[in-house]
Amino acid sequence: MICGTVANICVHYTAASAALRWYDVVIPRDAISALDPFDLESSLRQTAFVFAGRITTAAGVRIQASRRPFED
Repeated sequence: MICGTVANICVHYTAASAALRWYDVVIPRDAISALDPFDLESSLRQTAFVFAGRITTAAGVRIQASRRPFED
Protein backbone atom coordinates (compact mmCIF):
# COMPACT_ATOMS: atom_id res chain seq x y z
CA MET A 1 0.00 0.00 0.00
CA ILE A 2 1.40 3.35 -1.03
CA CYS A 3 0.33 6.68 0.48
CA GLY A 4 1.96 10.08 0.13
CA THR A 5 2.18 13.43 -1.56
CA VAL A 6 2.84 14.46 -5.14
CA ALA A 7 1.04 11.53 -6.76
CA ASN A 8 2.57 12.05 -10.19
CA ILE A 9 6.16 11.97 -8.90
CA CYS A 10 6.85 10.37 -5.51
CA VAL A 11 3.86 8.04 -5.34
CA HIS A 12 4.09 7.15 -9.03
CA TYR A 13 7.76 6.16 -8.97
CA THR A 14 7.36 4.24 -5.72
CA ALA A 15 4.52 2.30 -7.35
CA ALA A 16 6.70 1.66 -10.41
CA SER A 17 9.58 0.36 -8.29
CA ALA A 18 7.25 -1.90 -6.32
CA ALA A 19 5.61 -3.30 -9.46
CA LEU A 20 8.99 -4.01 -11.06
CA ARG A 21 9.82 -6.06 -7.95
CA TRP A 22 6.56 -8.06 -8.29
CA TYR A 23 4.79 -6.45 -5.32
CA ASP A 24 1.03 -5.99 -5.54
CA VAL A 25 0.48 -2.23 -5.66
CA VAL A 26 -2.48 -0.76 -3.76
CA ILE A 27 -3.12 2.98 -3.62
CA PRO A 28 -5.91 4.48 -1.53
CA ARG A 29 -6.90 7.51 -3.60
CA ASP A 30 -7.92 9.52 -0.52
CA ALA A 31 -4.46 9.00 1.05
CA ILE A 32 -2.44 10.66 -1.73
CA SER A 33 -2.33 14.17 -3.11
CA ALA A 34 -1.07 16.15 -6.08
CA LEU A 35 -0.68 19.81 -6.96
CA ASP A 36 -3.22 19.50 -9.76
CA PRO A 37 -6.31 17.22 -10.03
CA PHE A 38 -5.27 16.23 -13.57
CA ASP A 39 -1.89 15.01 -12.30
CA LEU A 40 -3.58 12.97 -9.58
CA GLU A 41 -6.00 11.25 -11.96
CA SER A 42 -3.31 10.64 -14.59
CA SER A 43 -1.05 9.00 -12.05
CA LEU A 44 -3.86 6.77 -10.77
CA ARG A 45 -4.78 5.71 -14.32
CA GLN A 46 -1.18 4.85 -15.13
CA THR A 47 -0.81 2.90 -11.92
CA ALA A 48 -3.91 0.87 -12.71
CA PHE A 49 -3.13 0.20 -16.37
CA VAL A 50 0.67 0.01 -16.54
CA PHE A 51 1.48 -1.44 -13.12
CA ALA A 52 -1.75 -3.45 -12.64
CA GLY A 53 -2.24 -1.55 -9.39
CA ARG A 54 -5.43 -1.54 -7.40
CA ILE A 55 -6.96 1.86 -6.69
CA THR A 56 -9.24 1.97 -3.67
CA THR A 57 -10.05 4.19 -0.70
CA ALA A 58 -8.60 4.13 2.80
CA ALA A 59 -11.86 2.58 4.01
CA GLY A 60 -11.55 -0.09 1.30
CA VAL A 61 -8.17 -1.33 2.50
CA ARG A 62 -8.30 -4.58 4.39
CA ILE A 63 -5.16 -5.95 5.95
CA GLN A 64 -5.07 -9.60 6.88
CA ALA A 65 -2.66 -11.04 9.38
CA SER A 66 -0.49 -13.66 7.79
CA ARG A 67 1.16 -16.51 9.52
CA ARG A 68 4.93 -16.63 9.45
CA PRO A 69 6.36 -19.81 7.94
CA PHE A 70 8.17 -20.86 11.13
CA GLU A 71 5.52 -20.03 13.71
CA ASP A 72 3.88 -22.75 15.79
